[in-house]
Amino acid sequence: MDYQLAIANYQIAADADDPVALRRLGLMYDLAKGVDEDNPKAIELDLRARDGGHVTATRILGPTYLDGGGVATRALQEAVYPSEASGERAV
Repeated sequence: MDYQLAIANYQIAADADDPVALRRLGLMYDLAKGVDEDNPKAIELDLRARDGGHVTATRILGPTYLDGGGVATRALQEAVYPSEASGERAV
């Protein structure tokens, strides 16, 4: 596969907010296919794809956050696990 050509084409479509292109470009950043691995960039692209209605991007973000990626990690942990201060469960 010509990753450079794929990246160039996905980037054009991503610039137009195409959710499929955003997800595929994010996947390339996540897997370091033709680009350096860049997980924050992959998450940013998946968020944009999600906002455009891409179901897989939405599904991918949950485990990403749960595994420690993205900015929602601390908020998610605080919502799911007991607070040391209160000893209560928020959910």
